[in-house]
Amino acid sequence: MEYISEAGNKRGYRPDFLVEKVDGKKELHEVKGTQFLDNPDTIRKHERAKTWCRQRSMNFVVVTKR
Repeated sequence: MEYISEAGNKRGYRPDFLVEKVDGKKELHEVKGTQFLDNPDTIRKHERAKTWCRQRSMNFVVVTKR
């Protein structure tokens, strides 16, 4: 999926995992270190992924220690 970086550039983003549950529901999972969660581009990527998933009745999950 594409997102716009903080600098205004179009970038590509691919979350780490597509998870398909036994009930058929799908989720995108992103593994991210806590030190990166407040980064403006990380926030933009995650917001784009949430929107993309919402449009497809999917969930977006960030896996971290926080």
